[in-house]
Amino acid sequence: MIESLADRLHEPAGPHHRAPDKTAARRMATLEAAGRARVPFTTGILVGIGETPAERVEALVAIRDATARHGHGRRSSSRTSCRSRAPPCTPAPACDPEEFVRTIATARIVLGPRCTCRRRRT
Repeated sequence: MIESLADRLHEPAGPHHRAPDKTAARRMATLEAAGRARVPFTTGILVGIGETPAERVEALVAIRDATARHGHGRRSSSRTSCRSRAPPCTPAPACDPEEFVRTIATARIVLGPRCTCRRRRT
């Protein structure tokens, strides 16, 4: 899962700090490798980890473009997930329901109607 392409989330106290497997470069390399190998791939973003709306759009566009380049997206080629509450170790607040609805609308515009969305109960 892409989750986010915002490198700033790797800064100290960020949700991806000390998580080298969650870098944008690594996540996109995996998506591209799956595409070159013609492996069906489901990916998406995670809303509510401290990313901005613009960073969400950037990730959605990257997913759309990779899927268009390689044609390896599944019927539900992208998921937009929202944390219903933040874990204690995460500085970001829980996902705002209205913000999630706006992100779903954006995802469906960028990715098309095959995009699936869910609210994760964490």
